[in-house]
Amino acid sequence: MSEQLQLRRGTAAQIAANTPAQGEVWVDTDDFRLVVGDGSTAGGYPTPKMSEMGSLMVVAKAVNANLVADTPLVIDLPDGVTRYRVTRVTALAPSISLTTAQAAVYNASGGTGVAVCAPQALAGLTTNAAATAGNAIDLTLALAAATFFIATTLFFRITTAQGAAATLDVILHIQPYD
Repeated sequence: MSEQLQLRRGTAAQIAANTPAQGEVWVDTDDFRLVVGDGSTAGGYPTPKMSEMGSLMVVAKAVNANLVADTPLVIDLPDGVTRYRVTRVTALAPSISLTTAQAAVYNASGGTGVAVCAPQALAGLTTNAAATAGNAIDLTLALAAATFFIATTLFFRITTAQGAAATLDVILHIQPYD
């Protein structure tokens, strides 16, 4: 025999007129969100929707493009969020025109694990002048947009060295998924 759990529910106005008990969860039928009570705050605390969370960025500055190595991208998720999806990886502001360097993003160090972005040329990075063509490129994601991750660190990896001193910046764009 199956059981059904029903949470207390009401319109936004009905919830605002009440003070949900500590830990009590209401369903706001106007805004289609959960509201959690603390026992003392009128209306409780509405939880954000995914569309309201936006995206987060992780930035790595001056990544050495002349050394086959990993640069850890540490992901600091908001409280209560345990998974996310990668929406974009941007390489930008090269110190020189990158003619040889290639890079990828993995969920484990040493070029192991799942490739978020498979190895690809950075040859589109030709200048560090702001607002100029050749200043930034988005790497091609290797996985479907619906793929989510739980790893707290991803690794930007130079897979082929430039052959001369060179650096670039990297921005990992993620969207919280919970």
